[in-house]
Amino acid sequence: MSDSSKTPELSKEVLDLQKDCDRTAAMARQHAAALGAAIAARHDAASGEAAASLARSIAVSIAACSADLVKADVTLTRERADDAQPRRERDASEVLTRAAIEDVRRRVVGLYDAPMLESLLLAGAMPKDPLQLVKYALRAAAHLEKQKPADFPDALIDGGKPTPKKWASAIRTPAEKLDAALKAIGTEDAQLVTALAGRDNLFGEAEIDEPRARAVLDALLRYARLDAEADRLARPVGTPRAPSAEEPSPEPLPDAPPTK
Repeated sequence: MSDSSKTPELSKEVLDLQKDCDRTAAMARQHAAALGAAIAARHDAASGEAAASLARSIAVSIAACSADLVKADVTLTRERADDAQPRRERDASEVLTRAAIEDVRRRVVGLYDAPMLESLLLAGAMPKDPLQLVKYALRAAAHLEKQKPADFPDALIDGGKPTPKKWASAIRTPAEKLDAALKAIGTEDAQLVTALAGRDNLFGEAEIDEPRARAVLDALLRYARLDAEADRLARPVGTPRAPSAEEPSPEPLPDAPPTK
């Protein structure tokens, strides 16, 4: 289990987008009153209140978008951390299962020679795949559990006696633990896929909504002739992101000199 009391670090792409969203939300809140006053001066009080209300609504929406994205990214990080323990249990149980099968094989060969392995479903190479190994081990254990010591031929070693129930238990115990670990991993994998899809969906929405919200706020401020405030909406130089399809790179001004 991961330590849920500690908040995992955010992935870099989410952290960068969170900064953009939170900055846009803060600017919308900060300039809402001035925007409303400027629009009211140009039109009327109702229009000014509507403009201010829109700016505040943008702030709430983008802030919520950022919070949801951060929460989803934390959930994804924790899902990835939770996956470690079942995988460790799988690896340990696989080693024990293989060792148990080898131990039973040695005992059978010592008592009856190698051909006896085939009749007990213990002949051949063990599967490399853990899931197939579980099937191999449990099939052999189930077969051994049906055997009675009286059904075995005389041992090659004087006084040697078969213990099929004990052999079956030795194989079944680690094999069932391996089976449980594999099922736990399957569950974790499914949860991880769900968490990843949820995070990616929210990331895509935020990556589209943030530049659009910023563009609307920029247009409102410039219409209200608050150009200095609008200029401060530009993305900080220190945290550039590649422009998305929703946020194309700006075209050069008509009077700008051609780039070489």
